[in-house]
Amino acid sequence: MFLIAHRANDNHQFSENSKEAIVRCLEYDYIDGVEIDVRITKDKKLVLHHDSVLDFNSNGHGMVKYKTLRELNKYLYGKSNTKLATLEEVLPLFNKKILLIELKESGNDYIDLVDETAKIIYNYNYLNVYVCSFNFSLLTYMKNNYKNIKCGLIIGYGLNKLKIINNFDFFVLSSRNLDFINIKKYNFVFGIKDNDLNKLSNSSYFITDKSFEVVKKIK
Repeated sequence: MFLIAHRANDNHQFSENSKEAIVRCLEYDYIDGVEIDVRITKDKKLVLHHDSVLDFNSNGHGMVKYKTLRELNKYLYGKSNTKLATLEEVLPLFNKKILLIELKESGNDYIDLVDETAKIIYNYNYLNVYVCSFNFSLLTYMKNNYKNIKCGLIIGYGLNKLKIINNFDFFVLSSRNLDFINIKKYNFVFGIKDNDLNKLSNSSYFITDKSFEVVKKIK
């Protein structure tokens, strides 16, 4: 089983999705990869931020996509009051470890997000990058236009169960949807309880905020 640090969270004091958190996670030998959330700004920059709004994770206000990167950089984020990280600045941090990028756009305004993401990823084509989303249309556009990028549909919280037959490369599955785990060669799984870890194969990728605790149970 491979351990993926959810939003770069683990046994450290840094804010989720921050550059500092990613650096620390990559230093831990037991962590095999990092999952991050990516959104697009008003000036088409790609930033690491989970929520569509700033209000719950910063001292700012408003929506990420309606602000420029310069405006967003005026605020501090998360529990350690860090600056917002960009995709372009964190990609060079990776080498052999896995990077799972969740593209955050629930509506139909995803073309710029996909195009800008692909442009940056292609500058680092030696990295082990996977791109996922809840948005089926977004992934379809990416797969049709950027065939070399590994794409995966997130299936969970009642979403996308009727879309399991697709041409994407992998799934990101919630613990309630393990029935689909054998459909794809690659699977990232989240929400597994400790007593269900034995349901995952050695080739599964487990997304967790607490790799430091899970590793004691599986290795």
